[in-house]
Amino acid sequence: MVNIAPGESIDAAYRRYIREMILNGTFKQLERQRFHLGKGQQERDKRRQVYKTKRKRAQARRKNRNKRF
Repeated sequence: MVNIAPGESIDAAYRRYIREMILNGTFKQLERQRFHLGKGQQERDKRRQVYKTKRKRAQARRKNRNKRF
């Protein structure tokens, strides 16, 4: 929270507020919370990617095997 001094413009107070938020690390913490993925979710994503790759490779092998010249 920023107190506005008498005669101080709203823009200057807003810039001061943003500067204090950056210095306190509040923005960094908010970004971390916003994009946080738990360990379980990360592991599920990795497994899903592995299964997807295996499936695509198997489909490519079958397609290539059945190709006629």
